[in-house]
Amino acid sequence: MRSLKLELSTEPGNKDGKTLTKSFKIFRSGSPEEWILWRADHNEVCTGMSIATGSSKNRMVRQMLSDEPLKEFERSMATFATETNANSNRALDAVAMTIFPTNAYAKQKKYMRQGMWKPKVLTIRNVYTRICELNEQLLSFPNQTGSMPEDELKSAFINLCSPDWQQEFLKTGINEYSSTWVEILAKAEALEQAEVAIAEMAPAPDKQQGSKHDREEGEVAPKQGFKKKAKTAFYCKMHGPDQRHNTDGCKVINAEIEKLKGQKPPPYNNQQQGSEQRKQWTDNKNKRPSATTYSTEQLKEVVRMTRKKAMRDAKTKFDAQVQDELHALEIRDNAVQELQKMNDMEVFVNNPVPSIESESDDDELTQVELEELALSFSD
Repeated sequence: MRSLKLELSTEPGNKDGKTLTKSFKIFRSGSPEEWILWRADHNEVCTGMSIATGSSKNRMVRQMLSDEPLKEFERSMATFATETNANSNRALDAVAMTIFPTNAYAKQKKYMRQGMWKPKVLTIRNVYTRICELNEQLLSFPNQTGSMPEDELKSAFINLCSPDWQQEFLKTGINEYSSTWVEILAKAEALEQAEVAIAEMAPAPDKQQGSKHDREEGEVAPKQGFKKKAKTAFYCKMHGPDQRHNTDGCKVINAEIEKLKGQKPPPYNNQQQGSEQRKQWTDNKNKRPSATTYSTEQLKEVVRMTRKKAMRDAKTKFDAQVQDELHALEIRDNAVQELQKMNDMEVFVNNPVPSIESESDDDELTQVELEELALSFSD
């Protein structure tokens, strides 16, 4: 990037005034914002060096432009008859048309109203300075109609804040119409300082419960306000947890064990067992040991035999059901055969077989045949 050093006067028009040396960029190509900054530098040079005529401004433009922008400036100036300040500004606007995108002014205003957001690395005061700068730059856009009004600029500033901040603005009555910049900035800075204080008070990641390291080790921190569901103290190896009895007090298991021993199971009393359970809860120190204790293998055997008996009963019930169905089928077959016989009898009654007498009537012998038959008997 090339630059140009120029000596400017701090008191334009005073030959005896103090001067300073400053470097300015020679614009060859760049973004629209770089072009806007170059136009500001050009105006500063013309003011510091007391350049007022159009021809003098054009000479300075030729010193500060290069490559394609300078060619575009020369082509535009060739269309004018004289080198005036107005024609010089029109030529610079023609150069800007080649640098800015189409409808840049409308797109920039829409972006400022809706598309901006506050970066975390910038303070709210820096954001305010930047949005004011962007608003001033709108005056250097091609085909511009002026900068944004103050209420629109305030609305754009509120919209770029986080949704939580915007809710706080609504709660306290901060808006773009009735609030001043001082009130808006004071509220925004207060919210910003509150966020910083909360972040500083938060514990370090390695001290927080349920950190990533703990989760990798298999430890899960309990959630705040979450209470584990209380489990009952009873558990039966046959019926499972959350029952009203333990394994030792299970009627089914005790009955099967007594059957294995060849003894009759003792009578069961609900009130007695309930009083014993309540006593176990209230008097833990004088807890009476269980009268009967069983090993794990004995309990497993009882459960296995109980399941085997259940399967045997189910098979017996199924076989009985099958026999009933087969008997019903036999009865149904016999009924069909009897119905067939009744049908055959009805057909026989309605259509009787011709009698022998009728057949003899049909085969009646003549007189000649009778005589011949009598002669044969006489012989």
